[in-house]
Amino acid sequence: MADNVTIRLKGGKEAIKDIDAYYKRKQPLVEHALKKTGWNIEIGAKGRVPVMWARLQTSLTTSWSRNGPDFTHIEGVARPPTKKDIYTVVTGTNVKYGHMQEFGWWGEAKKPGPGEYPPKRGHVPASRPTEGFLYLTKAYEQHKDEPAREIRRIFKGK
Repeated sequence: MADNVTIRLKGGKEAIKDIDAYYKRKQPLVEHALKKTGWNIEIGAKGRVPVMWARLQTSLTTSWSRNGPDFTHIEGVARPPTKKDIYTVVTGTNVKYGHMQEFGWWGEAKKPGPGEYPPKRGHVPASRPTEGFLYLTKAYEQHKDEPAREIRRIFKGK
C-alpha cells in the first residue's frame, strides 16, 4: 500500500503564468463593466428622482472600491467582508431624506435595511406622497443584468 502519490506536470509553471496573464488582461474589463453599470443606475435614478431644488438629484453618486471597501460615508451601506479582489460598486445618496423619497412618507419613516420596507402606518399629510418614487430601485431593476451579460461577453473573447 502506497503512502503517497507523486504526479509530475510538464509545463505547469507556463500554464500558471498564462492563467495569471489572462486574469490580468480581463480584470480591468470586468472592473469597467461593473463601474459602467453603477453609472447607468446613477443616471437612471437621476432621471426618476422628484426634482424640486435638485439637491437629492445632484447628491446621487457612484463610488467603487477594490480590496477593502469602505462606504461608511453613504448612510446604511454595510461593509462586505474583506477578501482579495472584492470589487464593490455603490450608487446612493447621503441626503437624509433620500430614503423617504425612495420609499414614501409613512409617518415616522425610518431608513429600511436590506430587503425590508417601512410599514405603512402613521399620519401621512396630504401634501406628501404615500407611495415612494423608487427612483433607485427602478434604476437598479432596469440595469441589474448588465454586468453578467458584459462579463460573459468579456470572457468569450480572447
